[in-house]
Amino acid sequence: MPQFDIPRFLAGRFFALLKRLEPDSVLDVGCGRGRLLRQCVDAGIAVHGAEPSSDTVTELTAGGLECSAAAAESLPFDDGSFDWVTMRHISHHLADERPALAEAFRVCRSGVLVAEPWLDLSIASQRVARRFDAWLEEQNRRVGHIHRVPLSADDFLAALPDGVEVDSVLEQVLVLQDRPSDWLRSEAEQFLGDIDAAGKEELESIEAAAAVDGLTYNGTSILRLRLVNPQSAKASSSTPRPSTP
Repeated sequence: MPQFDIPRFLAGRFFALLKRLEPDSVLDVGCGRGRLLRQCVDAGIAVHGAEPSSDTVTELTAGGLECSAAAAESLPFDDGSFDWVTMRHISHHLADERPALAEAFRVCRSGVLVAEPWLDLSIASQRVARRFDAWLEEQNRRVGHIHRVPLSADDFLAALPDGVEVDSVLEQVLVLQDRPSDWLRSEAEQFLGDIDAAGKEELESIEAAAAVDGLTYNGTSILRLRLVNPQSAKASSSTPRPSTP
């Protein structure tokens, strides 16, 4: 029997929350392969993607989607170009979330919808998942990638730009389902040829814990940050940008 597609379900919950906001237009920062862009297009919502990989942008635009090559910290759009800005599961891959949040609030009119992976650490299988996530984060950093602990709602609120006031609503979604038995080893495989003894020992310890307690999928933490005073937020930004493409 096939497993329930949890990543697809969680992405769907994020889009459902976005749709409830009835956005006039959306900028999806870090749009990846364009899942949210396609969901918006199918729903009749004007949407534009921002993605640092020029190859990905070329692929998306060739498929008829609107997308610009841009880093989250430097968006090539005028102030207030979009109704809502989305940032789903990208902030823990940024060296510092504050410049990206400042840019998101600069180019939005109504607010920013963010999400990060989330684990309920009161559950044993989720604690095992957190240990493995920490192991993966360390291995990614060791080879030069940015991979931080996912941000909490408090982290985002503390990183708001000066002068920006928001009404915030948090929703956390979790579906407890064990990862496939071979998933942990397959995820670790790419690092096994070049890890030290301590890293190998920790991986073996995590595998032993997973055999006892299981290792379940992460959930998602979705935070709606609606601007209380949009004009005040725009006044705090004075950096000129080229027009929206």
